[in-house]
Amino acid sequence: MRNCQLNNQVESYMDIPKLEILGSNPPEAEIGNHILLVAQASYHLGELIPLQEELQRRGLQSMLVAPSIPKKILQRLRPSFARREELRRKFSVKEYSLYKESLFKTVKGVVVMNDWGTTRSTIDWADSNGIPTFGWVEGAQDFFDADTGRIRSPYRKAEHIFCIGPYDFNALKGCNRTLVGSTRLRNISATRLPSDAELKVVVNLNFTYGVNSNARQSWIKGVNKAVKQSGQDLTISRHVAEPSLRLPWVKQSDPIESLFSQASYFVTRFSTLCYEALLRGVPMIYHNPHNERAKNFLNPMGAYPITTNDYELYEALKERPLERLTIRKQADEFLNNHLHLISETSPAELAADVICSKTSV
Repeated sequence: MRNCQLNNQVESYMDIPKLEILGSNPPEAEIGNHILLVAQASYHLGELIPLQEELQRRGLQSMLVAPSIPKKILQRLRPSFARREELRRKFSVKEYSLYKESLFKTVKGVVVMNDWGTTRSTIDWADSNGIPTFGWVEGAQDFFDADTGRIRSPYRKAEHIFCIGPYDFNALKGCNRTLVGSTRLRNISATRLPSDAELKVVVNLNFTYGVNSNARQSWIKGVNKAVKQSGQDLTISRHVAEPSLRLPWVKQSDPIESLFSQASYFVTRFSTLCYEALLRGVPMIYHNPHNERAKNFLNPMGAYPITTNDYELYEALKERPLERLTIRKQADEFLNNHLHLISETSPAELAADVICSKTSV
């Protein structure tokens, strides 16, 4: 069974963007039949490294790769460039080795974290050559392109999809899919909730990849006004791909994991960070004055309030935040509807089960 959409025919690996090897790079002579694991952002490693380790435990070789950094200056202005630079910094390697074209001959499966954009030609090449492809849902996703302004049709091109929870499993009805969960998000749910010392309002600035970007300035200015009126301090967490020239007064912040430990409230629009905040018990406010239509966070199930203007946001912020254990408990229904958090088998094991059943390594 193929997935929901037919792919383009790309028979030659010459059409695939150049890839560079991440992590260990064995001599070519030692690389036999293998699974290609394609990362495009540093947080993708939270799924792909445990999967690589699980495949290794089963005696299956895999290669962890990423699209190489483009040489053309104009291409480096794209949001994806910042993501790739961040990914590179996770590995202390001075020079990165290219994934040689000859290695494509021994690829027996391809795993991607999204199946559109840069990875699309890799999916099409594998599909044209009868090589199984797997797409692991990377986080909160606008599955029906309600707000993207494009027709991406996410997770409808890879042959088999690994879903992180019931929400995306249901959204991808009709596709060849398996509920596996997310190693990265499950690890967050298992960590101890941080203390409530030195609190402040943390705001997620993320209008990247052209999604609702025309609302960027009015959104952040309105949030800034509401936070000041509430008498609290504000810290902005800027997405790594957020263009700094648009709002030069917004400086780069500490890692979001550090900011969450000091957050009295977390104010955000559509983002996977919604899950991360609730898993940590951080009081969250979904601020939607620009009328996002993607349904993922429009039914909070008692987990968080939704505000649609600056005054509503101010009213929510002036309330004393609940204890984190209380927030985490009242978010249970919402989180269990969106994330597969509890099972005896790990997400990496569940994904490896499917890969082993579909490939001939």
